[in-house]
Amino acid sequence: MPAVVKDHFARRTGLFTGLTMTLMALFGALAAGAAVPLCAAAGWQFALAVWAVPAALAAMVWGLLAAPGGVPRRPARIAGRPPRRREWQADRCWTSATAGGCPWPS
Repeated sequence: MPAVVKDHFARRTGLFTGLTMTLMALFGALAAGAAVPLCAAAGWQFALAVWAVPAALAAMVWGLLAAPGGVPRRPARIAGRPPRRREWQADRCWTSATAGGCPWPS
């Protein structure tokens, strides 16, 4: 998500990255809090279906926006800044991915 935010909101990256992450955490907490009561009330199939609907809608919107000609891309380059490196070439990216993927002993 941060790469998408940088592409579309190059001048306000911090604000929109924070907003995106806050909304993801909020809706993740909502889903976690509502899953067990939904399962207890109507079964796990219903609980799964409830969260499959917004996921399918989001996937359709994402697919439409990612299609060629979906959303015109604006350059993320701000005057005076050098062009960005690809994410997979950044050392910080690999460090975060490695640390995030490692199971820590409990």
